Amino acid sequence: MHNRALVLSPDGSAAVQDITASSNSYKFYVPLVPPNDVVYDNPQREIELSQELFTVGYYIVTVDGPRVTVDHYASPNGCGGDCDLSVTPALTFSKRETFGYSLNGKEFLVRPGQRYDVVKDGYAGTTAAILDGVDGSNQTDHAGRPLSHVVTTGWSERECGAGSSTLYLWGMATAMGSDRTDVHVVSLSYDPKYLRAEAIGNGGFGVVAKDPTGAWVNAVALNSGGVPTYVMGPYAPGYALGTYGVDPDTKTAWAVIDHTNAQLKVTNFEATKNCR
Repeated sequence: MHNRALVLSPDGSAAVQDITASSNSYKFYVPLVPPNDVVYDNPQREIELSQELFTVGYYIVTVDGPRVTVDHYASPNGCGGDCDLSVTPALTFSKRETFGYSLNGKEFLVRPGQRYDVVKDGYAGTTAAILDGVDGSNQTDHAGRPLSHVVTTGWSERECGAGSSTLYLWGMATAMGSDRTDVHVVSLSYDPKYLRAEAIGNGGFGVVAKDPTGAWVNAVALNSGGVPTYVMGPYAPGYALGTYGVDPDTKTAWAVIDHTNAQLKVTNFEATKNCR
């Protein structure tokens, strides 16, 4: 069992993410149904974020300065239930989810049906915000409780000629094992002294994301669909997946995306070719 939740203090003034994993055993445990807060008529203090049952898994924890990233991998146990694993089944591991936390970032709870535009943060002169997007999740846990999102941010310094600091954005995947998110609009401010004058007219400057190979690419190039379309000016509701732009009046760049690639910054696209 893999269960990730936000656990609240009794007065609701503090919260911490919690991971519950079943023991090293041939048995596969399931959560209580109904949960204890229902049994004892108590306020719900566990907000479910993700859950997967009947798997064999492990976690890779990466500490990088102030940032911690957790990658969870798992394999089906071979029977989809509580079977006797006296003989090790054939295991096929895949990444199930990635989440993270940073000492220089923030944490935002977004419940199903709520908007992502509560996500706002800043660091070293760069401001970041999600301008649009709705949590469209209809998933539930084993007890029927809805799954929410905790979106976390983190930062690293501006590097390699970028016009902004690098934003780390975790916690927006639509489902376990998916690298897709709800369609949302991410915006980052930039320092204009790093902007080539001709780039603003030809769409050669904007939000970039680090792809799985470690290369920085136009953030919309990693989408599941849509056509990359450049707009010079502010974001407007209704722009389709793949639209990206630069607003010189507010000195911000924005992109309509649907992927979980966590590292984002603003730069000239040509300047990213030699950056890793």
